[in-house]
Amino acid sequence: MFLVLSVVGVLVVGAADDPPAPPAWPGSEELAAFVERIHPAVVSIEMVFGRPRMGSGLRPEDDVPQAGATSSAASGVLISASGEVLTNWHVVGEATAIEVGLPDGRIFAGERVGGDPLGDLALVRIRPPGPVPFAPLGDSDRLAVGDLAVAMGNPWNSALTDFRPSVSLGIVSGLHRMDDKGEYIYGDSIQTDAALNPGNSGGPLFNLRGELIGINGKIHVRRGRMNSGIGYAISANQIRNFLPDMRKGGVVRHGTLGAQAEDAFEGRGALLTEVAVGGAAAAAGLQVGDRIVELHGRPVRSAADLRNVLSVFPAGWRVLVRFARGEEAGEQPVTLGVFVPTESPEGPSGGR
Repeated sequence: MFLVLSVVGVLVVGAADDPPAPPAWPGSEELAAFVERIHPAVVSIEMVFGRPRMGSGLRPEDDVPQAGATSSAASGVLISASGEVLTNWHVVGEATAIEVGLPDGRIFAGERVGGDPLGDLALVRIRPPGPVPFAPLGDSDRLAVGDLAVAMGNPWNSALTDFRPSVSLGIVSGLHRMDDKGEYIYGDSIQTDAALNPGNSGGPLFNLRGELIGINGKIHVRRGRMNSGIGYAISANQIRNFLPDMRKGGVVRHGTLGAQAEDAFEGRGALLTEVAVGGAAAAAGLQVGDRIVELHGRPVRSAADLRNVLSVFPAGWRVLVRFARGEEAGEQPVTLGVFVPTESPEGPSGGR
């Protein structure tokens, strides 16, 4: 959906007289100061579907929807002083009107500029009279499981009255996660146990340096719509790859090799089992039987790895593929084609 700890033993690595340093958990005053510093970049978003509202939906006194219109609320984050807002495609992709509320109380009309519908990412622009606070993009490849993570947003429309975001603290629970069940592909995503609930969609996941490391968008739920402790964020480095084309306007498509793959023996890569005539792999000279072991600097140990790594690149990107052909090793630049998802996301393993 969009939005009991059991200790059985402790393993200490190192000499008994040289214990590892404890993790640097922030104190309550430090965390409060951190939140105060970065929260001005977090926004509330209201979307109208169907006929636009009369007045502004984020202002309760003007909350008069036209007949046939529905509205919903979610989250976003400012990424530039000029008023660029990142959020999810499932938040604003079909909206007929968008309003963005800043924590200082100001409300602006939002314009959808571009997006990555398959990867559930959208760029919205507001037009403030002057610079606005914003969050810098971090490097999600530097994350480690166990790093602290802070989620902010508008769960259950809780920020409606003053637009100040709700805050939850957790850790990075997993990295390079793939969840492609449903309409959107969350590939190479960040898993977190920071509390995410409906309305957090599109909101930021921060590291303790105040950098944006992901856009929250999907949760596993149980017993209705409540969070089960497993949430996914689109990684900052995937965002960085798609952002230039989103800024140009329109829809950005994901890249593909135009090939099918299966797991090679003993985790030794992704074995190409089908290479589409005229596809990107064929144009680069890759062949059935080639074993891909690395793509754009990322190791590939399986067909799932290959699909995961490919999911962060737009169509048209030039990536370096390292492969084995028999006993020989080779490398070849490949210009990715346009990925067209099939109706069955559980299709052939590694089908990208």
